[in-house]
This record gives sequence, C-alpha cells and structure tokens, in this order.
Amino acid sequence: MNEGVSPLWKAGGKPLSQLTSEELAEAIQYVGGREEADAPLLKALRELQAQRALGEETPEQQDDSGPPLLACG
Repeated sequence: MNEGVSPLWKAGGKPLSQLTSEELAEAIQYVGGREEADAPLLKALRELQAQRALGEETPEQQDDSGPPLLACG
C-alpha cells in the first residue's frame, strides 16, 4: 500500500467496534495481506465481522405471539 495513502479504517483512529462494515472489510484485507500479519488483530477483526453478521440477521426476526414491548398509552 502506498505510504502516502492511509486506509479508511486507519485514518479515522476509531476503536474497532466503531468501524463501518466497509472499513472492517478493508482492515481485514489489509492486515491479512501483509507478510508479517498481526494474527491477534486479524482474529479480532474477523470475530467482530462475524458478530455483526449474526447481529444483522436476528433483529429482523420477531415473535408476534405477544403484545409489543413498547406500547403507546
């Protein structure tokens, strides 16, 4: 990668948990593509991506068997 160009995920200086999906994918590709890849960082990035993938699937599933949790008075 060009030294004068900083990746999106690196330029923002955000904690890993605040990375967008695009930044997270870029970070995994960047770290995984380096010869001296930082294995713990790569593992953390992949785990975060997996957690988000699971989290995106579950909110859409709703149990309609009971009343809504938040009812307007």
